[in-house]
Amino acid sequence: MKGPLMIPELSDDQWNALTTIWNFHHVNARQIEDDIDLLLVTGSHDERVAHYAAQVAQNIQYKQLVISGGKGKITSESNKLEASRFAAIMINEGVSKESILLEKRASNSGENFLFTKELLDSSIDIHSGLVITKPYMERRMLLTGRKQWPEVQWYIMSEPVTLEDYLRDDVDPIRSINLMVGDVDRITKYADRGFMERMVIPDDVSVAFRIMVDAGFTTQLLR
Repeated sequence: MKGPLMIPELSDDQWNALTTIWNFHHVNARQIEDDIDLLLVTGSHDERVAHYAAQVAQNIQYKQLVISGGKGKITSESNKLEASRFAAIMINEGVSKESILLEKRASNSGENFLFTKELLDSSIDIHSGLVITKPYMERRMLLTGRKQWPEVQWYIMSEPVTLEDYLRDDVDPIRSINLMVGDVDRITKYADRGFMERMVIPDDVSVAFRIMVDAGFTTQLLR
């Protein structure tokens, strides 16, 4: 049985706003039924992504598996690269070591795509790709992939988990809430900077974003 949700008390309006943001970040990709060319696992501080990616990798057909990640803002002090850490988890859970290519330079979502593209260097034709990422990064990864590698049909998946369970199992739920709020900010500002495809933020998400910013969840906003 899961324990209580260990986050500060949020008002009903704040919890509803956070739920709106969480739902917005999910792109609700259809289940992948056809073989795909590239399975791309994006490294991060959150090892739950690697555990879920191991399940996916053993249940779909793909031509190439790449784990992408060097060190990011949160993992900068780690003694292991994100890609290496994720690979160890996935191999331990049954994924063949020989099937994995490691991309060890990326420090952000744009570089996940750009450096993976460089790594493969036309060694195989990539027309379709499935990205495994954190739940609240689905939409950002989709918009980034469409901008940075537009010739590929991208699908995005993350561990199917509720917001409450995701935060309950998190080592730092406050940081994750800040990251979720921050990714709404990034979707607008990174598009302005040419890093990702542009989209209009729905009105209800804009209102929810403002509620969470006013509540103090501002540490991951772009300056």
